[in-house]
Amino acid sequence: MRKLSVLAFILIISLCQIGCRSKRAVMTGPALEMTDTASVPPAPFELIARILDNLRSVHTARYNCVKKNFYGIDDTVNIGNKNYSFIECECPDDTFGVSMYVKNNPDGSFRYAYTMDFSYNRGDGDDFITKNDNRRAYMRFTEPPFFNRITRLCEYLLASDDVDKTIAIVDLGDEWQINATVRDYMQICFFGYPRVSTSDPYAESRFVVRVDKKTLLPTWTSYLEQWPQQRVEMSVSDVEINPYSPETFRVEDFFRGLPVYDDSDKIRAKSNANRAHETDSIKQLPLPTAPIRYATCDRTVSFPDLQGKVKVIQFTLQDCGSCRLSYPYLSKIYDELPKDKVEMFAVMYDHDGAQPEAYKSYQQRHGISYPMVHDNELYRHFDPWLIAPILVVIGGDDSYYLWELGFSAQQPEKYVTKVRTAIDRAIADLDNK
Repeated sequence: MRKLSVLAFILIISLCQIGCRSKRAVMTGPALEMTDTASVPPAPFELIARILDNLRSVHTARYNCVKKNFYGIDDTVNIGNKNYSFIECECPDDTFGVSMYVKNNPDGSFRYAYTMDFSYNRGDGDDFITKNDNRRAYMRFTEPPFFNRITRLCEYLLASDDVDKTIAIVDLGDEWQINATVRDYMQICFFGYPRVSTSDPYAESRFVVRVDKKTLLPTWTSYLEQWPQQRVEMSVSDVEINPYSPETFRVEDFFRGLPVYDDSDKIRAKSNANRAHETDSIKQLPLPTAPIRYATCDRTVSFPDLQGKVKVIQFTLQDCGSCRLSYPYLSKIYDELPKDKVEMFAVMYDHDGAQPEAYKSYQQRHGISYPMVHDNELYRHFDPWLIAPILVVIGGDDSYYLWELGFSAQQPEKYVTKVRTAIDRAIADLDNK
């Protein structure tokens, strides 16, 4: 009788455990069965394979996301956090495997969205949204949301047998942490998508992913985004798995009733005309008189100090692709300038309170030979809309010789000629006075 009672007790406990596992599977998909007191981590590839199985059951997701950016030789100089809320939807017809998604500001207002055919941006006003597809190829690689990124990474780690990989599992109590290092010839892995490395024959990519032990879904990741001195951390919270059906998911449903305009050329032309008018107004303002402190060298100047010299100023943003493409051409121009007649520097708008070390790291990584300035007030004086890149050439008498918006990678010679011509004219006028 006592043996029968013991067997009955064991049976009841077993049924309760099965019931708990089944409920968990319904909520989050199949999970790797481990106890909270497990002392020996699973085999790395087994854990990655099971995580990938769970991720493939995530068809849509809604979550809050915190993105942290780090610069520096050791990738530890924090230049600030960016908070968003995401709605992510798988895109099975896309051969790149990039998810459709909606990105909102922390207050819930619409910020950005991506689909198979278009990307959507809020327009200059709050009453409409412009639709434009000219960034689609770029967005495929740089803006896949959180769960899609981890999916691509797991696929890459499982498939890349011909590269040097080191993967270790660390027990963090409620989470497993996967530390992965991959060395590949002339390639840097950006979540499964290879990028060519021109700086190192054997490039090293580093990833860290933390997953919840019970659900085996990722909660945090760290990776090198810009080689080799920019690292990104992303964490998610308030995660809701599969709240929408991917068959009926439309990003337009999340625009809160705002109309979408397809005539982006007309909208852009109107915006450019307004900006040209406002630029003319800025040119009529006196130049600022506050000190200008260089972030990449020990020097302070001011526009009154630079009276009688030609001023060449670039306004740039850290995440501006056109800005990065222009740096080599402007650096070559700077190297050839007569420094006794011309003062040239870049002003980078700082959203996140970057330290000087971050600017030095950024300058070194992009091969920028001219000094850089951290001065948001100076930036907003010339560019209150934060549209970059802008290059301004100001003569010795403080008159404007050039105000160039944008940079064309298809016609860099035209850009260089325009800049050099403006500088040469300003120098000639200076010499003739």
